[in-house]
Amino acid sequence: MTRKARNLYKNPKVYFSIDDETFPYKGVKGRGMVRISEDID
Repeated sequence: MTRKARNLYKNPKVYFSIDDETFPYKGVKGRGMVRISEDID
């Protein structure tokens, strides 16, 4: 299990930011809750 996955089990809250580098500049920021699925199918 990676360090990032261990941290998400401890605290499932995440914040993200997605930016577009082309003019006019656009972006979105948000937050959410993570659910780790171990079912491969």
